[in-house]
Amino acid sequence: MAVIRKFDLKFIGIIGIIKLEFKEIKSDNDAMYELAYVLGRKYWSNGYVIEGTKACLKYSFRVLRISKVFSKIKKENYMSCAIAKKIRNESVK
Repeated sequence: MAVIRKFDLKFIGIIGIIKLEFKEIKSDNDAMYELAYVLGRKYWSNGYVIEGTKACLKYSFRVLRISKVFSKIKKENYMSCAIAKKIRNESVK
């Protein structure tokens, strides 16, 4: 999903849920979903990723009926680790 800044309608990045495809996955019940995002550096630390990930997760849980979503984050990526911790500690269902 495109991330568009509200006040000037500027495209600033993407946020979404990716369905991972593996040969071992036999059905949608076994499918794995990953939360991913890319945002222009000058738009970091403005709450856009938090707002967008919450919206994606709510849609995934409520509409798509996905029960589990994960993110693979390198421990050196402190900002993404902090975002994941914040999202995990808040109820998005």
